[in-house]
Amino acid sequence: MNTVLDKLLESPKLNLFYTPLHRTVSEEQAQRQHFYATLREDRKSEFINGGVIVQSSSRLRDSLASQNLGMLLDAYVRKHGLGLVGHEKLLIALTRNDYEPDICFFAADKAGVFQPDQMIFPAPDFAA
Repeated sequence: MNTVLDKLLESPKLNLFYTPLHRTVSEEQAQRQHFYATLREDRKSEFINGGVIVQSSSRLRDSLASQNLGMLLDAYVRKHGLGLVGHEKLLIALTRNDYEPDICFFAADKAGVFQPDQMIFPAPDFAA
């Protein structure tokens, strides 16, 4: 089965799509760099499909559930030396979007290269 990209590459109209796609990607990359430059530690924000999404405060029950799950996962990961568990405010940079999951886990090989002042992280091995 062909993907959309395969069909586009085979299309005689390819050049009609190139300019707007290139412009959109370039603008989005500039917006993403501005997002990185203006990150604030006091608010949860994400970069999704070219726009900045500022998250609202969470409910107590959601916060407690996330905190408890994070603590259990962290205790297990530490006991077995499996890697690093992050809770809130770790910005995960994916191909196009950046997220701040409530909980994320990085295996030891990936977590071993993290720096203390690092603010942007690669895709985790688990996120919730």
